[in-house]
Amino acid sequence: MDKLKIKRKLKSSKGFSLLETLVALIIVLLVASCVTIGISASNRVYKRSLFVSESDLTASTIDIALSDVLRYAYDINCADDTNTVSFSNKNYSIDDGHFVIKQGFLYINTTNDISDDVIGDHLKPLIGGSTYTASKMTDFQLNYNDGEFTGSYTLQSKMYSDLSKTFTFSFRTIS
Repeated sequence: MDKLKIKRKLKSSKGFSLLETLVALIIVLLVASCVTIGISASNRVYKRSLFVSESDLTASTIDIALSDVLRYAYDINCADDTNTVSFSNKNYSIDDGHFVIKQGFLYINTTNDISDDVIGDHLKPLIGGSTYTASKMTDFQLNYNDGEFTGSYTLQSKMYSDLSKTFTFSFRTIS
């Protein structure tokens, strides 16, 4: 008799209805979309925090190099028409030079006698190119007033153009 009850039970069970299947499918899709959105948001936060930490490290290196060059600068001139600050620094073989951005890197043009457009020994990188691993410099401003250099520069992510950060600096001259 047990076998007969089991057979009847199996024949009478109809399975899931179409409505039950659709509801289950909708629930699974909602959970999957929530997971996808969460992963996407966490990926954006990770990329942003990675850029911020790397750009802070790069900025620290740039600030140290700027400090080394600008603290011992002398013969400082501010050109009103070009907003360029030129200076000399015998420790770095700079004679009436200035800063210039080339291909996302900050260079020192060691002399105003040769144009920034000419590639040569007069253009010296402020820091090595390997320091700019994930970013490039897009803007550099330098001002001088009463023995103090002030300015700012912007680092932008090489991979994500919407990520950028601006840094400011201020250094007093020693000489």
